Amino acid sequence: METNVFTKTVEIMGDMFFVGGLIVLIIGAAQLFMSLSSQNSDSKSHSGLLLASGIGLMTIGKVLIPMISTQVSF
Repeated sequence: METNVFTKTVEIMGDMFFVGGLIVLIIGAAQLFMSLSSQNSDSKSHSGLLLASGIGLMTIGKVLIPMISTQVSF
């Protein structure tokens, strides 16, 4: 029973990271398209960082967090 709860909790946590990363990715893409006509290079750099962090969060949610459930044994 406890392992099933643990597995489900890890799955939900991974999904939360994935959705959070997707939201950050969408915000970064929108900001990138808005900053393309701007001369401000800082806003373009910030948009690139948001895109990279969104992809990183999505990767953590779908790859690294599910690894937790396979590495932990009761």
